[in-house]
Amino acid sequence: ITAIKVTCYVTLMILSLIGNCLVLSIICRNRQMHTTTNYFIANMACSDLIIPIFVAPTNIIDILSGTNRIWLVKGTTGLVLCKVMYFLLDVSTAVSIQSLVAMAIDRYYAVSHPLKANQSARARALVIPLTWVIAAAVHAPHLYTFRLYEINSQLFCYSSWEPAFENVSTTKRYQMSLFTLLYVLSLLLITALYARTLHLLRNRIIPGDVLPEQRMREDATTRGILKMTVTVVAAFALSWLPVHVLILLLFYDWDWLIPCHMRGAWFAAFFFGYAYSVLNPCVYFLFNKNYRASFKALWESLCC
Repeated sequence: ITAIKVTCYVTLMILSLIGNCLVLSIICRNRQMHTTTNYFIANMACSDLIIPIFVAPTNIIDILSGTNRIWLVKGTTGLVLCKVMYFLLDVSTAVSIQSLVAMAIDRYYAVSHPLKANQSARARALVIPLTWVIAAAVHAPHLYTFRLYEINSQLFCYSSWEPAFENVSTTKRYQMSLFTLLYVLSLLLITALYARTLHLLRNRIIPGDVLPEQRMREDATTRGILKMTVTVVAAFALSWLPVHVLILLLFYDWDWLIPCHMRGAWFAAFFFGYAYSVLNPCVYFLFNKNYRASFKALWESLCC
């Protein structure tokens, strides 16, 4: 079983690194890909790279040691890495969901105000850094709560709100706030925006002298982008849903102790959550011909 788990994470690391680096390379090299949606996709690719670089190696160490959150680096360096690693993990998912919200807003704005769509280029210069600032601010408590504990001559990286706050109740309130804000409310907002966008798309009248053929091309492009982004949102929701369900069970039913018969489900839930960093590039190449064409051109240039 250990070999299977390690193989899963090594495969995830390789595919996530290759896929997200390809996405970033394609967007950077091709000026036609410099659209607002693709900039948000690049932002997500950057956040997804946190998984193979920081998270997967730590989980592999846990699997090989047979102990959860064992820490091999001592001293101040170990303490800093303990805090930063778990901070970056949650920043990654927060940046992803905020980028999805931003894409939904951008698509809604492009359909509802087609003549002002170019203004989104100025807005993204503010929104993209803001996704990281908000994600860092929301998860800043990690830099306080995560610390090293020595148990039986071994170091472990655990989270505790003490001594400033009572640990159990504060952890529940904090995690429920994150779940509500960064999962439930964000997905509800995205769903509402895409539903409204599709409604407008079916009924919109493009102002100006627009030929029917031009409108059909524009609508087809918009629908293609919507299909891709909605699929990415669905992948995010489904990938992280099992994790949220198990965490709620841990807090409110299991009394903070994972039952032995659920440890396999716990591993699988988090693995599929992290696997979202692999699914994203697959969705882009599957749904968008520009990504496929750019990948083909990139491959040919490398081969030559």
